[in-house]
Amino acid sequence: MVAAEAWESIWSEVELIVCLTLRTRADRRAAVTKQFEAHGLLKYVTFLEQEPDTDDGKRGCFHAHQRAARLAMERGVPHALIFEDDVEFLPHFTVHSGKRILRFLRSTPQGCWSIFFLGHFPRAMELTDEQDVVRVRGVKSMSNSIIKAQQLSLCIRWWLSSEPRLATQKAYCAQLIGI
Repeated sequence: MVAAEAWESIWSEVELIVCLTLRTRADRRAAVTKQFEAHGLLKYVTFLEQEPDTDDGKRGCFHAHQRAARLAMERGVPHALIFEDDVEFLPHFTVHSGKRILRFLRSTPQGCWSIFFLGHFPRAMELTDEQDVVRVRGVKSMSNSIIKAQQLSLCIRWWLSSEPRLATQKAYCAQLIGI
């Protein structure tokens, strides 16, 4: 199997792949496009462009993640993979690594994971039986991760709650959007 076919066998397993990017950053869009091409991913990616939040970039990022979660819920997909346009695939992320990740995701009982990070350095983690896979507690970000639809649903319900609450990852009140 050639590398392109091997990568395709990995990415085709995820029903929705999104990349968050700003309309004003064509340079970042071009750079991430090259990364996606090199890993056989480009044809699967939906780019979600938005205008920058000039008053608060973190809030703008948070709202971009809301848009991605909403898109996944609207499409009714069981899993979504969300990238930001500054993602960098490191040399040790090989087809072999990708296949080990898929083996783990396929063999793990339903309900054992809700967010699967592709490159993340958590503070607290536990080893699993699978090489390169650790279990983490406490989520600070959903970037560069495969997310189950059930988790997206919980996040959206939490974001849209009528009670004033702080949003999970960036400490912003969620903008009320209709679903």
